[in-house]
Amino acid sequence: MYRKVLVTGAGSGLGLELINTLKKNNIDCISHTHSGTEYLTGDICDVSTRKKIIETFISENCNVLINNVGIYRYKSLLDYTEEEIFKIINTNLVSTILLTKGILDFLSKKIPVYKILYFSPYNGFLFLCKVRSLAVVWVYLQ
Repeated sequence: MYRKVLVTGAGSGLGLELINTLKKNNIDCISHTHSGTEYLTGDICDVSTRKKIIETFISENCNVLINNVGIYRYKSLLDYTEEEIFKIINTNLVSTILLTKGILDFLSKKIPVYKILYFSPYNGFLFLCKVRSLAVVWVYLQ
């Protein structure tokens, strides 16, 4: 089956490695990054960015979404400001749920076979599944 994958949070780390691995294996993919020169950039917490990601997913006929976006600041909980806590929760949880909701509306009506994967920058809340390695992703995409 033909697959086209959209990966959020693909600017560095696991997301970038995932994009590189998919491309090496001739899987068509689109990457979203927070900033830079990529085709699809922007803060996932911003409504216009999520709308652009959803529109791209639809117009590019993607059928796999990998939510890899996430932020984490390495410090004690006592050192976090309220603003930082809300930013982490909004980025890692709320924005991916809203993005998934927008894409599911399209997928459930138009595409008979689709997959949505969630990654987490740390052991946070995951609503669909937790994927721990690229090997698992590779098997899942087959």
